[in-house]
Amino acid sequence: MVAFRNWISVALAISGGTVLGYSVPATVSSIVKRGRADIVKEILKAIGVFTDDTVYTWDFNKFPQYCDLYLETNNGGHCYATIECKKDGKKFYEEKTWNDCSVGGSSAFDDPRIGAWGVTWRTRDGFEGEGLTEPLLSTWEIDPNNLFGGGPMKEWDVTALAIQYEKATRCGKGIAPLKCDNGPFICRFVTGNENIQDSRKKKWSCGIPIKGEKSLDTLELPKLNG
Repeated sequence: MVAFRNWISVALAISGGTVLGYSVPATVSSIVKRGRADIVKEILKAIGVFTDDTVYTWDFNKFPQYCDLYLETNNGGHCYATIECKKDGKKFYEEKTWNDCSVGGSSAFDDPRIGAWGVTWRTRDGFEGEGLTEPLLSTWEIDPNNLFGGGPMKEWDVTALAIQYEKATRCGKGIAPLKCDNGPFICRFVTGNENIQDSRKKKWSCGIPIKGEKSLDTLELPKLNG
């Protein structure tokens, strides 16, 4: 879990340097978890699909209730991100807008479609190989008119979620003796034709719910060390 003091230090300058009303968000807890298959059916039903299908939440064209949040580091730094949604296109977060692009460092931003979001880089030379690795993504809603307002924090273990998708992909190809499922798959490694461990440029993509979308609230998310 991200230390709350880290988020206090980066809460300033959210959304292009404008200080918004901010309080330390509480983490989501005491939620009754539901099975993955049930959540897949709910997501598909929301877009008018009533047959079995695989859910990749980063596919915002098919699933417009999510946005594709892309993360990138290069040579152990140089953080960069984009958020692309079916509505209002792509927004860029260049390296100069990051508060701390280093191990243990946290940076926070605000996007009008998904709300406040932030990244903490947990390790150097971790699961993804040499470089800045194992990002922990957090999202929450803030109330600009209420210093003590805001919604609970949701944490997304990007590496663990990408591994989950990677294992399911191998299963679908018959490579690994795993029980295949239809998701929902939330994060992936963006690798092209190479393994993420072989490149100094690390890239991830996650499908994050837009404001008000609750379909993933009851999904039990994997954790890298848990």
